[in-house]
Amino acid sequence: ELIMKKCPYCAELINDEAIKCRYCQEKFDDSMNKSLLNILNSSKDKLFKKYSEYKENKMSHLVLPTDEEYWLIGDTYFFLNDLSIKNVGELKYDEIISVYFKAESTTRNFITDRNIFFGVIIYAIDEQDNKTNEVIEVPLISRKFEFHKLDKKAFETVILIYHHIAKITFKNRLNFYNKQLLDKQYFAYLGFRFQVDGKVYNNKNKLVADLSTISLDDVSFSSEWSGLKSSQENPYEFKILNGLPQVNILFGLFQSGHSFKLDTIQDNDIINLIIYNFIINKKYIE
Repeated sequence: ELIMKKCPYCAELINDEAIKCRYCQEKFDDSMNKSLLNILNSSKDKLFKKYSEYKENKMSHLVLPTDEEYWLIGDTYFFLNDLSIKNVGELKYDEIISVYFKAESTTRNFITDRNIFFGVIIYAIDEQDNKTNEVIEVPLISRKFEFHKLDKKAFETVILIYHHIAKITFKNRLNFYNKQLLDKQYFAYLGFRFQVDGKVYNNKNKLVADLSTISLDDVSFSSEWSGLKSSQENPYEFKILNGLPQVNILFGLFQSGHSFKLDTIQDNDIINLIIYNFIINKKYIE
């Protein structure tokens, strides 16, 4: 079978063993071909190295800190197993019993705003360093519970740290709600009272939902809405379709119905699990 190659000068196909192009009459030899190949390989290696360096630099902030090296976001030093807040003190992750977290990323007119809400709850300590039943809310990033605008790297770093803390504290946070159910026959959540029988009351002691009467078809654990100019996904919203009457106005479009909506900014993973379990088994705990 005849093997062909392209002339490096005119790109016409010629015999692989030819030393002169029959079309443009240029002479060439193996040394020239090897030289061109070396140049191409060298360029490819440089491009690959540059890309590897770019990728490594782009992802360098998405590595968990260590016990010695930390990530400083706002006023908080995040280490692997604990954190330290400027002029406040240190806190081990395994002391955390609840986490407030919400990440929002919104793009308008090609400009992206990234905001984080982050804080934790711990048990208070008495004078003998014993844990009490009282709890303390500790805002992270700054001294206030509020949304903080962050750049892209800090935003992604905080999300990584949150998932790390959430994994470490999962059992503590689940026990925090189970303990309330055992001791009080309800657990408190963002101003609402979730009773063991499935009834949900607001801070005015008004019944707003009854989980014992619904199925999974009546529930949305997250929602999406879209309008003329923007769209957003809210993974923190829990919605029951047969709760209170509600009308939403979105860019002139009306959505009506009966719903109880809750922004699960506190322990989103735990709350979804607890409520899902109740709807399926009609009880919170065994």
